[in-house]
Amino acid sequence: MDSTDSLLMNLPKVLAIEAAPYQPSRTDPVTTDPANRWSYSQDRLHGPRFVSNREGLVLENSPNTGGGRSVVSSKFSGERVQQWLFQRDSVTGHVALASLHDGSYLALGPTRTIVLADSPYHWSLERAGAENYHICSPGTNLSLTAPTPPGACSVNAGHQVLGAEAQTRFIILKDRSGNRQALKEGSIGRFAYPGEPVYYTYASASIIAVHNHLSTKLYGAVSGPGNNAQWSINPGAEERWVRLGDQRIHISTPISDTGEQSAQVYECRSGMKLHIQNLEKQVKWHGISFVPVDEAEYTANPGKLNSIGVRNDLDFDIFVSVFSTIQNKGADQYKIKPNATKFWSRCSPESVFVGVGSAPGSPQAYLGRPGFILHIKDWRPSEAD
Repeated sequence: MDSTDSLLMNLPKVLAIEAAPYQPSRTDPVTTDPANRWSYSQDRLHGPRFVSNREGLVLENSPNTGGGRSVVSSKFSGERVQQWLFQRDSVTGHVALASLHDGSYLALGPTRTIVLADSPYHWSLERAGAENYHICSPGTNLSLTAPTPPGACSVNAGHQVLGAEAQTRFIILKDRSGNRQALKEGSIGRFAYPGEPVYYTYASASIIAVHNHLSTKLYGAVSGPGNNAQWSINPGAEERWVRLGDQRIHISTPISDTGEQSAQVYECRSGMKLHIQNLEKQVKWHGISFVPVDEAEYTANPGKLNSIGVRNDLDFDIFVSVFSTIQNKGADQYKIKPNATKFWSRCSPESVFVGVGSAPGSPQAYLGRPGFILHIKDWRPSEAD
């Protein structure tokens, strides 16, 4: 007898159940791992599940301030308080969720609050995509909500009132090592966001984190107070920045042997982790793009008629090199912080090379004009594919 069978014997009201056979429709995406999708399985549900919202917070049977217990959304720990056994009603097909911690049931209380009850309360699982479910109270327009950041679970009006996107979407994952690792890292894209380029999961307060799910190195630079330099993010790794508020991040790829490169600016939220799982929406181009004079922005600087000025109006550090027709003027590369300006002594127009971190980071070429300040703003490569 294994540990799960023993557990089920100790919790007699929580039964091993037969999942209803799933009949895929023509519009359903192809599934690659049916063992992780309980509604697809025709095997017995004899083991616990984790129930997570799309930000990676899981349902937890937690002690409350009144001395009792309540259901909250919480960061993943994998303990018994976060594991649930499913009991299916053979007539309606609805399911009751029983806590592995004490056998109590997730229920809708008489005042429309979420409680833990001694007897089963059956919920309706409504599909919201290949991997996602709404957990709804049958016969009402109410659905379970698991908040982000962590907090007490509640119910809200269902999609008939608020629209389907206003409901919490859940993923239901078997207790296995791969799923535990995914929930620990927030790497739930293949379940909650299949095919989407980026998504967000909950992270530590005042932290912006970026996780690279690709097989190639990425480079990231984050706006806001603090370090705005570009840092490498290795495949399968993550990088963190301390930020008190939401910012933007510039993500770029190395230049390939054929000269192709891609870059994009994403919103990044303080206290959340940005996961990058494909580059479908990245702007791509070959070589270094030249920005024509009539598309660049200059302001006159009559006080320095023999100098080329470059101002950084971006949110990230940039690296600038100004070429020189005269050899001894030098063309070294310099860093310019956001909202800062640097000057080069030049008596004639020269080529200016700019990037958010040298080669990786959207390199662009401009014309520098003596007596003017060149403003470096958000751009889209003019030769993008």
